[in-house]
Amino acid sequence: MELKRRYNCSALLIEDSPISLGLIQSLREQSINVTTSKPDTDKRARLIAQTDLFAGGSVRLPRRAGWLEEFVAELLSFPGRHDDQVDALTQGLAWGRQHWGRTVIVTFVPF
Repeated sequence: MELKRRYNCSALLIEDSPISLGLIQSLREQSINVTTSKPDTDKRARLIAQTDLFAGGSVRLPRRAGWLEEFVAELLSFPGRHDDQVDALTQGLAWGRQHWGRTVIVTFVPF
């Protein structure tokens, strides 16, 4: 929530799943605007649908960040045991395309 406020994010996107229902409800009770998404394909298909953004240079990562090495390792080992960050990224990219068109450029900030 601190990062949402700091960067004045217009949307807090959370996957609508049985695991996240409590979080979504809690945030809404606090009057926090939550946008939910319910993917209709598996994680692999969701990543494949966004590969043109990576290939076209529309996804930008910082040169240095404390989280970068782990994140890139997860990207390169996808699909793998730990792939939640990659899945969150691909769902965010898909949401961005729906709302902002095909010229999405994503710049990551450290968490």
